[in-house]
Amino acid sequence: ANDRQTEAQYMMVFAHIYQSLWITRRALDHYEKSIELFALLQDKDGEARCVMQMGILNFQRGDTASAIKCLEEALSIATKNSHGSTISDCLMAIGEVHFSQGDFKQMLAHFQKASRVCKEQLDPFGEAKGWCGMARANLGLGQ
Repeated sequence: ANDRQTEAQYMMVFAHIYQSLWITRRALDHYEKSIELFALLQDKDGEARCVMQMGILNFQRGDTASAIKCLEEALSIATKNSHGSTISDCLMAIGEVHFSQGDFKQMLAHFQKASRVCKEQLDPFGEAKGWCGMARANLGLGQ
């Protein structure tokens, strides 16, 4: 199992590298392989993080529909398995997609939830990021 865990983590690292180089097809392939391995290992946090990264990559490519789909799936996996930091990261990523679409109400709702999760997890940096997102949403709403 340790070899599989290491392989899953390396696949995710390679995916990040391809993503940073904008070699998106290879990045997506590596994320998918990593997700399979994390699922096999029943590492739900690793699985959720990879699905979230796929969502972020889709968002960077301009495919907001696929981004939301992946991010909502990642949020669902993380929520079912109580992985607080992954939950807040997913919520903030979803908030950013809503920001790009000009949907400041949804953006505000997601950053509020993320900030609450971070507060419960005793994560002041994450909570501050949530507050910054809420401030940007309120500016967009004219408040």
